Amino acid sequence: MPHPDLKIGKRGLVGEEPESGIILVIGPRAARDIKVEEEWVYAELQFGYTWEEVFLPWDGIFRFFDKSQQTVTQMRIYLGKPDLPPKKEETTSAETKEEVSDLGSGSSKRKDNVIQVDFGSKTKK
Repeated sequence: MPHPDLKIGKRGLVGEEPESGIILVIGPRAARDIKVEEEWVYAELQFGYTWEEVFLPWDGIFRFFDKSQQTVTQMRIYLGKPDLPPKKEETTSAETKEEVSDLGSGSSKRKDNVIQVDFGSKTKK
């Protein structure tokens, strides 16, 4: 589902684009006046023979790469505005990361079920 703040001029989203999103390929002949801001990217893009003003919120961009495909950046996925839970009493980090010993196997499990992965390590642990 595309970001609700995505604006594509008078064209808008057509066909299945409102449900599945849109892939924009920005080439040298089909783009002009590109501006990158903190919250969004603005560009005038050509769709067929028509130029449209496009506002792309950074939250709506999933992935971008250059022509040589040497630079690839994966972005976060926009799932809607988060519902913030009511503020709770502050807990200490010791309480949230408390380990519980499993008496049967002798291994320890974390209560918060966080899996930590170290991709930088070259040795097996």
